[in-house]
Amino acid sequence: KKSSNIELVEYNWDLKYLTSFFNANALTFGIIGAKMKDQNSVPGKLMGLASFGNYKKEIEEWLMLNNFFQDIWSNKSIFFIEVLKKWKIDLKNNLNQKNELIQDIIATIHHIFVREFVKEITNLKGKTKASNLYLTGGCALNIVANTEIVNKGLFLTLTAI
Repeated sequence: KKSSNIELVEYNWDLKYLTSFFNANALTFGIIGAKMKDQNSVPGKLMGLASFGNYKKEIEEWLMLNNFFQDIWSNKSIFFIEVLKKWKIDLKNNLNQKNELIQDIIATIHHIFVREFVKEITNLKGKTKASNLYLTGGCALNIVANTEIVNKGLFLTLTAI
């Protein structure tokens, strides 16, 4: 039965690790140069910085292997050791945003988010057959993800709140 009422279809999915890239990941906070009190500024800065780098599958696999370095809050040296070991690059304990590897890491993190977010929205479309999509929360404001959803033609309208 078709309804014209707004219906909540998802709110607590298994992809929380994706949103953590933006609000609870020590590596992204370190690269952005943010403190916990700055957490609301991290998503926009991460998305902007991602535009300078390129997605690389090898970086994705390395990040996943290292749990996206999400737990290095008190010991970022682990990241620098792993970069030296894997990429043979000595960052000299500096998360310089102008470094090509750092830019590619952020671009890869953002690419993973967009890919998995769009996949989840596509799956929800298949389950619900909804014509319209209303997104809320911080992830709803990701322009790259929203553009991809619109370009796929999944919905008549997409509203991000």
